[in-house]
Amino acid sequence: MEMKLILEASLIDTLTYEDKSMISYKSCSKRMIENVRNLLGNSIINPQKLYGLDGDLGLWFTFNDLSVCKEGDYMLRFRLFYNGRLPSIVNDIECEYISEITFIESRPFVVYKKSQYPGDIAPTLLSINFYEQGVNIPLGSSVQSNRNNKFVEVISDINENDYFENLYEDDEFYSDYYEEFSDDDKMNVDES
Repeated sequence: MEMKLILEASLIDTLTYEDKSMISYKSCSKRMIENVRNLLGNSIINPQKLYGLDGDLGLWFTFNDLSVCKEGDYMLRFRLFYNGRLPSIVNDIECEYISEITFIESRPFVVYKKSQYPGDIAPTLLSINFYEQGVNIPLGSSVQSNRNNKFVEVISDINENDYFENLYEDDEFYSDYYEEFSDDDKMNVDES
């Protein structure tokens, strides 16, 4: 049986908890209300097989091209779906189904106006690790990287011990969930 996981990101207003992935505004030229995307980029992705900071191979979702148009206080809501086939008991016909497994929300963040933008933040160790494995992640000017030589110079004030403690705080949940799938299922993950 082929296993397919899908992760969807949506933009949530931290004050109202409303989905702000699409916003409405009054068009000056057409004098009518139009809906436009506020969350730009690929918001639905499949996992990739990548090595984590601990060196173990795992399934990782990387949203490397998301951006937000309108300033405000937001968070991202990630919903994990299982897209699979289930054999029919009655007539041997397989039917496809999509079911939501779980969701999680990111920490709140601020989207600034262009004139108030404070500048890029330092990339995380995990982002650099994925970049070195070939994931196209924009790291900004604070990282000089050569993928062939695996050389990375990081200009950052990240305390690595604190980072690792926070990263694996809920590790038991993820490892329990990951163990629910057989080894065959883990190997048949779509690598788009």
